[in-house]
Amino acid sequence: FVNPSESFFYSKSKLLYGWYEARKSINSTDTVYVVEGYADVWAMHRAGLTNTVAHCGKFITQGQMAILSKACGNLIFLLEDNEAVAGYEKCLADALKLGFAVKVCDLRVAKGKRDADDLWKEVMGGMFTDLEDMQNEFSAVIRTHTKDGIEFSIGQLEALWASPSNHGKAVEEI
Repeated sequence: FVNPSESFFYSKSKLLYGWYEARKSINSTDTVYVVEGYADVWAMHRAGLTNTVAHCGKFITQGQMAILSKACGNLIFLLEDNEAVAGYEKCLADALKLGFAVKVCDLRVAKGKRDADDLWKEVMGGMFTDLEDMQNEFSAVIRTHTKDGIEFSIGQLEALWASPSNHGKAVEEI
């Protein structure tokens, strides 16, 4: 697939990939999973987590979160790398101001996979014989690595603080 760039007709900062397909599930579960890209949405939907959308940029925007806030109260970010963690830290306050209960699934530690698509491929390649077993395994990994968003942020600060050379950076983050 081709990852399109911004244009007059397509604005990544204003759209949520998968929104049309996910909105009913988001409304019924009062929860949305937010991933970075198209392939991650495809993987999450194949795994039965149809309440998933992608922001398709480095960070979710205030406008995208405003759209989601009209549909649900629970926001779960799937973070795949350090850049995604930095983006999450920048938007956490905005998400909380919009009234979201925020959670984080840190895919960096989930079976060493980089993103939801990689995780789904690993589960598909496992010893499971049917789709339901694969979906259950995938969901279990996601649940296991999901924690409260504030706790996650505190853990990131504690990790920074552990090294005296990073004390200044930790104070900046606070």
